[in-house]
Amino acid sequence: MPNSDNTNGVHNKITNIYSRASSGDSTTFADVAAAKAHLLSAAALTIIDECATQVEWEAVSNTGFKVTMAFGTKGTDTAADDDWTAQFHSRKKALESKKGPFNVSAMTFDHSGASGSGLGDDSVTVTAASHTFIAGDRIKFDSLGGFTGTSAEGNMNEDVALAIASVSGNDFVIAETDNKGTKTYTSGGTATTIDDAWQRNGSTWASSTDHLF
Repeated sequence: MPNSDNTNGVHNKITNIYSRASSGDSTTFADVAAAKAHLLSAAALTIIDECATQVEWEAVSNTGFKVTMAFGTKGTDTAADDDWTAQFHSRKKALESKKGPFNVSAMTFDHSGASGSGLGDDSVTVTAASHTFIAGDRIKFDSLGGFTGTSAEGNMNEDVALAIASVSGNDFVIAETDNKGTKTYTSGGTATTIDDAWQRNGSTWASSTDHLF
């Protein structure tokens, strides 16, 4: 529930519209709760609840939602960085950094589908020194040498949400890709997460002046 600190008034109304990723995500939402769970992290929802004094949600078609927030103030003797609006923005900013880009130096494909490996028959081991990825992170590649065409033709630069299955030192494994042995890595390129710790599943957002209250 939103906080109730409105003794000194409610200020700084903002509205954001969150939407699913522009490509690679065809999920539809039956209600606001489903959209929130898909597009915003649990940490983001906690920050909204703890910092906003008034919150209103509204579904946008069946692919996103709109949220309007307003913030109470702790009064004239409160340090600026401790007021609710400032707390919201500072806590939100701390979650908005993505991991990467990390420089890729090697990619080794395994098309054997070894029994018991738990990997697809087109898995890939990637080397990127000092990366900070963990299993479950979803990444995208950019400017890898040796890849052209569409993702269906094996172009790793065109895959928009590749899930990391495991990590070992500077290496990480993607269990299944669209590369069916048609492309070979040559050099260069980077890897970056598509999600930050605020949003989920590559969602996007835009500010709006069309407030809900």
